[in-house]
Amino acid sequence: MFNSARLELTGSCDIKCLYCHAGEKNSACYKEEEIPDLYKLLKKLGIYRWRLSQLWKTVRTEKNRDILNFSEYDKMFSLYADLISRHQGDGKPFMFSIDNVYYSWIDKEDYAPMSLSGHPCSYNYEFLCVNANGDLIFCPALNLPFASVKEQTIKEATVNSKWLSDFKNITVGSLSCGNCRYIKICGGGCRADSRRWLGTIKAIDPNSCCMMPRIEKRILPLLGEEEQKAFRSLINQDGSFPLIQGRNIQEATKSPERR
Repeated sequence: MFNSARLELTGSCDIKCLYCHAGEKNSACYKEEEIPDLYKLLKKLGIYRWRLSQLWKTVRTEKNRDILNFSEYDKMFSLYADLISRHQGDGKPFMFSIDNVYYSWIDKEDYAPMSLSGHPCSYNYEFLCVNANGDLIFCPALNLPFASVKEQTIKEATVNSKWLSDFKNITVGSLSCGNCRYIKICGGGCRADSRRWLGTIKAIDPNSCCMMPRIEKRILPLLGEEEQKAFRSLINQDGSFPLIQGRNIQEATKSPERR
């Protein structure tokens, strides 16, 4: 027996096929103006969960830039705020997440602060991925092979890899943003994004710097009272705002304050 069913939609919100699966992942691209209507359709269908991914700097992103252009953060967060407001107002009819912005199932007990002495990827610290060609990588987003199972065992690779050792020695505090008001929430951001945009995994993530103030301003007021209280308790009210700013990621990476 299959344990769930997934509905696959085309970019025009037409039903393409309904099939059963036992864990396969599936995704589709939509035009920006279609997304609010997609929300209505998914609510009507009574789905279990919807994950709305952000546009990361990947080959797929660049190929579809003309389809879903979130070049401006304010434009992106206007859409996010509309969707989250609807979802909250509808009584959370299904599980809904927007990567690094909104997770509908998180309540006040689930907000755990990032530690300055901890790793930026503490949630993923013990994970390991093996590519189809045998390359070992830390995570799919940070696709930097540090060893191969064709040449040694996984245990030997993890013990002998200088890259992995150096990577795991990175701390949130070493990213030079320890006084930021959001450091306990974002932990310096994504190592893969810092490498994509600034060329090194040891820099702060400019995308996170641009998003966190907008999350506080546009998204936080839409959440429940207890969720807001828990979120605000992690904000360093005496801390500084991110020095990296920009209307879009291109502008942010050219910011004179970027580190």
